[in-house]
Formats: sequence, structure tokens, C-alpha cells
Amino acid sequence: MRKEPIGSFRNKMPYGSVLRFSGKGVFVRIQMLSVLAFSAAASADSLVVGLSYGLRKIKVDWKSNLVVALLSLAGTVCSMILGRMLLPVLPDRFENVLGGGIIMGIGLFSLLRPWFSQKGKDGRERVPRALTLKSTLLLGAALAVNNIGLGVGASITGMRLVPTAACAFLCSLLFFFGGNWIGGLREGGTIGWLAEPVANLLMVGLGIFEILV
Repeated sequence: MRKEPIGSFRNKMPYGSVLRFSGKGVFVRIQMLSVLAFSAAASADSLVVGLSYGLRKIKVDWKSNLVVALLSLAGTVCSMILGRMLLPVLPDRFENVLGGGIIMGIGLFSLLRPWFSQKGKDGRERVPRALTLKSTLLLGAALAVNNIGLGVGASITGMRLVPTAACAFLCSLLFFFGGNWIGGLREGGTIGWLAEPVANLLMVGLGIFEILV
């Protein structure tokens, strides 16, 4: 049997297809990073609320955590569907600028909000002192509403619904549970003070990234 030179297989593959394959791989990685960054930013409120309960020595059980995560998931899915409906009517390339601008604007607003809002004497927002069924539903609804703007922006920039919603759901579960656990530790107060501004900066960075890419 005649053996072909090693380089013959390389010659049979068009150079452009290699570039397209490589470019697709890079694009997938960038999308994954965007989804992870969005999920972390969207779940920041869950982390802060979990920390707040932990600091008050209120333990969050898995049922309450699941209800909050499901309601937050519903808000993310509905807002991303709304963003997908708006996508066909937007001019070419405008969707990234609009979606990234929405995400960046929410991050900036959340970052500057403490300077314009009145809070309790301890500088933290008021939360229910006991995690009853009613307070769990109200908390989940509030977090779902908070995610509407982010979900619309993420969908407009081209993030896929299923992986984005699934990742946001898992992050909500982990962040709420982790925040509650960390809040019960001695260092919980310091971490809670840093969590919200870091998440808001992450949103601003994600918005800028989506505009430029």
C-alpha cells in the first residue's frame, strides 16, 4: 500500500476551514465566559441576601433556597424571551450596543445607589427577620424583578436562553446557600460588604465587553 506524505493531509484541508474552526472555538469560549459572568452578576443579590440572613443567624433550608432560585429562573427566562422578541427589529450591530448598555447601566446604577438611597442605621437594606413561606415568595419575586433588565440585555447581546438560564439557576442556588453559610462565620460581615460592589463592577465590565466584542 502506498503511503502518502505526512503533509498531504494538511494540504487537503483548506486553510480557511482551520481558521473557521479555530475562530468558532474562541467564540464558544467567549460566550461561556459571558454566560458565567452574567450568571454571577445576576446572582449577586442572592449572595448578599444569604449573607444578611447568615449574619442574623437565620438558617436558610433547601426548600426556601429552591423556591427563590425557581422564581429567579422564571424572571430570567421571561426577560430573555422578551429580549429575543425585540432582537429582529433592531438594526445590525445595534443589539450588542443596546444589550451591553443595559447591563452596564444596571451595574452603574447599582454601584451608585447607596449614595442616593436611605438605608437602615447599620448601612444594610432591611430584610425579613424570619424566612417564612410568605417572605420566601416575596424575596424570590423581588430577585426575579431585579433580573428582568439583565435578562433582556443578555438576550439582546446573543446569549443563548437554555445555558444562560441553567447557569443562572445554579448560581442562584449556590450563592444563596453559600452566602447564608459565610454570613454565619466571623468574617461574614467583611465579605458581605465587598460582595455587592464587586458584583456591580462585574456587570459594568460585562456590559463594556459585550459592546466592544
